[in-house]
Amino acid sequence: MNLPKMVVTMAFKMIKSTVQKKAKFDIEKLQPIKNAPKCFIPAMFAHGEEDDFINPSHSKEVSPCF
Repeated sequence: MNLPKMVVTMAFKMIKSTVQKKAKFDIEKLQPIKNAPKCFIPAMFAHGEEDDFINPSHSKEVSPCF
């Protein structure tokens, strides 16, 4: 599905603002590999082999850090 860039930009700004208000962090400054060892909540990583939004290598890199 193709969405106009303006719609995606507006949605991202809304999500970023909501996360900032509720969770008190900036989603653009996340460092998953650095912070994974501090995580105490179980996590499951899933992705498609041809996913062009979240590269499968991201899951493979962060998984051993727990």
